[in-house]
Amino acid sequence: MIDAPHFGSAIHLSNVRFSWPKSTFGLSVRDWSVHSGETVLLLGASGSGKSTLLSLICGINAPQSGNISINGTDIGALTGTRRDRFRADTIGIVFQLFNLLPYANGLDNILLPLKFSTQRRANFTDPKAEALRLAQSLGIGPDILRDGPASNLSVGQQQRVAVARALIGSPPILVADEPTSALDSVAQGEFLDLMFDQVRRTETTLVMVSHDERLADRFDRVEQLAEIIETSAMAAP
Repeated sequence: MIDAPHFGSAIHLSNVRFSWPKSTFGLSVRDWSVHSGETVLLLGASGSGKSTLLSLICGINAPQSGNISINGTDIGALTGTRRDRFRADTIGIVFQLFNLLPYANGLDNILLPLKFSTQRRANFTDPKAEALRLAQSLGIGPDILRDGPASNLSVGQQQRVAVARALIGSPPILVADEPTSALDSVAQGEFLDLMFDQVRRTETTLVMVSHDERLADRFDRVEQLAEIIETSAMAAP
């Protein structure tokens, strides 16, 4: 389903309302868009609704009302199964806590999205070679990827594996939830240099949430979450 007035936008939210079950916390977004290929930083403090907003954009949670259009598809009109498949094909996600499979090695973690998306898998003939190339570009050598479970990797290495996993197969949209929160300033800068190099190379749309205003200069657009979403105590549906 095409959201005609915003055709060409990678992300568009209109009159969205959401509240967690058995909770009085709710948020609403009247009108907000991200252009294709744009990099956007959303700034907000803890508890401001950052992770909830991202879960709605990714289709992990569905709003009680309103429209969420991703690359022209109204994800609210999809069944749960189709929404999961659409997310696997379209959106790479970097979680705040990385969410790596601790018992699998780094290489298998990077390859994981390809098990759920034939579209992303079709972008190359040798998935392992692509995973190794992508990891190398993010500063991780092949020995590290194959040597033991991901739980043995350092925080910085896990972060790079998480980004490689999100980017493999070149999904058109990358969503990142506080991906630099566990890094010192030097490691943070190096990590962002590598991530943005990949994002620019593939013309990926990037939406990242953080509380760190020092990141602002790297992005095409910076917005305060408080100017996009309204949070309130509302009756649970």
